Amino acid sequence: MKEGNKERQSILNKFLSVLSGKPEGTSEDRTDAEWIPLESDPVDVHFAKVFCGQGGYFVYAEDARAETEYLRSIFGEIGQTRVYCPDHGIRVKLSTAGLALDFVEPDAASVFISGCDFLVAYNGGIMLNSKHTDGRKPADLPSIVLILAYTDQLVLKLNQALTGIRDLYNGAIPSQITTLHAPQFEMETVASAGHGQNRKELFLLLTEAAS
Repeated sequence: MKEGNKERQSILNKFLSVLSGKPEGTSEDRTDAEWIPLESDPVDVHFAKVFCGQGGYFVYAEDARAETEYLRSIFGEIGQTRVYCPDHGIRVKLSTAGLALDFVEPDAASVFISGCDFLVAYNGGIMLNSKHTDGRKPADLPSIVLILAYTDQLVLKLNQALTGIRDLYNGAIPSQITTLHAPQFEMETVASAGHGQNRKELFLLLTEAAS
């Protein structure tokens, strides 16, 4: 790992317990101020502080090998095997990791797994669209949500993500652009900026992008 990546991982691990996403130490040992991003924070640390401060479960992997190991650990902790995953590439990745999972429709699944478009640091949001959910509304997804993302998907502000969406899809902006937030799994659609009331457990596995 590059020296800069080692430094970021050290910072992330200082604030996060890798599997649970909870802060190290007891609640009495920490203050809300420790979850307030600093102006000097790298964008990934900024995102991690906001996301985990909201109650999300965060895992950082330094490379693809670590990503595979953490996938195994996460499913060991979740204890669920019935998965809704519309993304064929992710299904292959899960099978390659040796996970014995049943890929089923959302009404029969306990876990939803997907990629995303961007991670927005300022509000700890995960941006995805109808391509990730196969056109289903977030409210119709299983109660446990696991998002696989990479560090090159991090942006600081929402407008950067929206600009990135246009570039990513060559101007053909997909429907149902949604930002997920932990722990309420609140939904902010670009059209309405409305909030849902569907309780979900939101996990994020963030892997260092290959250089």
